[in-house]
Amino acid sequence: MKKSLILFSIIYILCFNITMTDAAEWVYYASSKSLEDKYYYDNTSIITDSEGAKRVWIKQVFSSKGRFHFMETMKHNGYNDEKRLEKISYVLNYFAIKCNEKQYNLISYYVRDSQDNNIDSGKPEPAWNPIKSGNIIEILYKKLCR
Repeated sequence: MKKSLILFSIIYILCFNITMTDAAEWVYYASSKSLEDKYYYDNTSIITDSEGAKRVWIKQVFSSKGRFHFMETMKHNGYNDEKRLEKISYVLNYFAIKCNEKQYNLISYYVRDSQDNNIDSGKPEPAWNPIKSGNIIEILYKKLCR
C-alpha cells in the first residue's frame, strides 16, 4: 500500500509539472510596426465570462526598440530598479474583450525576464476602452470575435 501511494504521488507530480509547462499554446497574431514587438495569444486560455466577454492571455515579446521604449515608460511611471528593468523580456497581459460592444479591458499584467521571473505586475483600474481601428487590440478582436 505504501509503495502504491509513493508511486501514485510521483506519477501525479510528473504529470502536473508537464501540464503546467505545456499549458500555454502561444499563437502569433501581430507585430507592431513602429517598435517591432511581436504579439501572441494563448489559444488554451480563451474563455467567455459571465458577462459574455472573451478573456485571453496575450504575450508581448519585446524587440530591442520596444524594450527600450517600455523601460522608459516604466521609469516615467516611477519604477526605478534599473538592474531589474534591464532584464525585461516580455509582458503577459490578461484582457477581456466585449465583442458586441467592441471594447476591451486590461485585467492584469506581468512583466517578465527571459527566465520567466516576475519583474513587475499589476491590476489596473477596471475600465472598458473602445477598440480603435488599426491597433494591436483590433487585430486580436478580429481573431476572437469572428
